[in-house]
Amino acid sequence: MAHPLTDSQIQTLFPTQVESNSDTLKAHLAAVRFTQNANPETHFELSAPAAFQWIPPAPAEHPPLVTLKSPTTTARIQVFHNTVVREIAPADWTQIFLQERGHQVIHCREQVTPLGLMSDVLSATQTPHGSVFARTNTAKAGTHLYTLTCEAPDNEFPELAQSFFITLGTFHLLHPTKQALAEQLRTFSYLYPAILGFAYPESWGLAEEVQNSAECLVRLADIQGDRALGNITVHALAGASPRRLFAQQTELWAAHQIEFDSVPDLTPAPPTKLFQTMETAHLSGRGPRGPISAAVCVLQNEVGHLLIALDGPSKAHSPFASAVHRRAFELVRDTAYLI
Repeated sequence: MAHPLTDSQIQTLFPTQVESNSDTLKAHLAAVRFTQNANPETHFELSAPAAFQWIPPAPAEHPPLVTLKSPTTTARIQVFHNTVVREIAPADWTQIFLQERGHQVIHCREQVTPLGLMSDVLSATQTPHGSVFARTNTAKAGTHLYTLTCEAPDNEFPELAQSFFITLGTFHLLHPTKQALAEQLRTFSYLYPAILGFAYPESWGLAEEVQNSAECLVRLADIQGDRALGNITVHALAGASPRRLFAQQTELWAAHQIEFDSVPDLTPAPPTKLFQTMETAHLSGRGPRGPISAAVCVLQNEVGHLLIALDGPSKAHSPFASAVHRRAFELVRDTAYLI
């Protein structure tokens, strides 16, 4: 099947609610419980087509926990388990998973959660036997990531689309960990004369602080080996406008030999809970060690303005590092306060 697909085809392949004949559909599903792993935190349950058979994992570097396969076709459901020591959003992990397997994203539904951005993705790839569709998402519990992917040949996928939707929606851990994030959060606060504060993942270190009665500038660094792979800057300056803070940030980047293809204007975006407005910008360019991506947000409330900026390797250059940095930036932004 050619891509891209029409809206009607996407609705068929990517249902977002169970059809009216759900009782008939559910009668063809069966509960699958995984408890074989010694770690009870990885035990889970889901519903899958009753005809699908449990296939033992083939030798591989990272075999799936579970493979359920149709007895008559190549359609299958797989659950992969990974552990991470860096905080990362489930949506970014799903994108990395699909990219590594040569999938092209066709459609994506996203939702912001306390665990980070989550995504439900329809993708396609070519195999020696033809085109294959897959519906994939990632569940997260602390350091554990569970990637569920349901795939079938393009001519068979429409028949299974509703069943796959239910499979993804019924996945749940039997003994979920109480730890929400992969890392503990540290906190920073300063009276500058307003009270400024935020939280950040413990794997990031305080690399620079400039503090006086009118200004607070803090730089967090992701130190890997003998160098900073990425940086997050938090900057408050009494009486400074969003444009002035943004201009000073671009000057700071230039001092660190980071050059951008262009510097866009700040544009409005939905603010976080403790601020009335937020303006953002996204930049791309080059630094001393290769392609760079950067992001800026300037938050405003009745007390003043607060700039938060990120710079690090581009997504194309280093997908995992880029995802880790973006998640840290989101945590700093979403926990920041100025009172």
